[in-house]
Amino acid sequence: MWKCRWSVPGKRVGTREQALLKYELTGKEEKLFVEHSAATPDTAATGKTVNIVVKYAILGPARNNEAKITEIRMLFTEREGWIKLAERQVIRNQGTYSSSYSFTVPEQLTRGDALILTIISNDKQTVETASPLKIS
Repeated sequence: MWKCRWSVPGKRVGTREQALLKYELTGKEEKLFVEHSAATPDTAATGKTVNIVVKYAILGPARNNEAKITEIRMLFTEREGWIKLAERQVIRNQGTYSSSYSFTVPEQLTRGDALILTIISNDKQTVETASPLKIS
């Protein structure tokens, strides 16, 4: 079984106004932008803990301040295929967030190259980002 933990509730690292300086928003559209994704460490033995951090921005019309966001973390290896690590739903105000998730690499997992996929979505858009992980 997976030993895992979300950092709750995630950390807001920028305001809507700061995000608007980086990203173009036209009309009444709602947008999600992934800024950064990383697994630390990027090489881990079975039984060790891996932390996945994703930084993303949520933007939309000024009157729609809150958005329901779904965050999903998945792990892929050639032998095991796709394994869902975790899923959570959060309500976020517009701005930029850093979302952190940790899990312990199971002993029975195949050694070699793996990929950690993070999926961020609202009711209008889905964005994905991947971080490589070497399991030793």
